[in-house]
Amino acid sequence: MPKKYVILLAMLAILGAALIIYPTYHYGIGLSPDSVGYISTARSLISGKGFFQYDGQPFFLQPPLYPIILAPILEIALAINLIIFLSQHWKNIL
Repeated sequence: MPKKYVILLAMLAILGAALIIYPTYHYGIGLSPDSVGYISTARSLISGKGFFQYDGQPFFLQPPLYPIILAPILEIALAINLIIFLSQHWKNIL
């Protein structure tokens, strides 16, 4: 396969990944309104704002246990991502 086609395919793959990651970055994949509410409430708990959804409305229509369980998992995942990022780029940082 010619080099220009490989570059074109790589660029299309990166564009496709960006089109998936951009709309799902803040609130998750959003398969249902409940999943968006749970993830945004868990992130609100992590930031210390309490039981609020992405739009500022209080989270009271669903059971509160799932966001409580999800919050530390999201916090650990963020820490793991930071550790991985820093460990991969440590020589550029120093």
